[in-house]
Amino acid sequence: MSMKSTSSPRRVYSRNGYTHVLYAGDVFGIKGESKINTKFPVRIEGNGDGSITVTQRAPKKAGVSETWTKVRVPCHERA
Repeated sequence: MSMKSTSSPRRVYSRNGYTHVLYAGDVFGIKGESKINTKFPVRIEGNGDGSITVTQRAPKKAGVSETWTKVRVPCHERA
């Protein structure tokens, strides 16, 4: 399986209270409230300090940018 290029749009996921995205083999995200909508893809730019800037342009809305860091999303067993 090949990795996506750094400039390609990425899908955003939401699980267990974390909004997150996969980038460069790691999981980056934010816990709690985020202005990023999981229905639309995002573009990512690495900051060089271990964080990324996530930018989203939804149709007919202003662009949204947030800085995310590496996170560990907890996995709960399914019942």
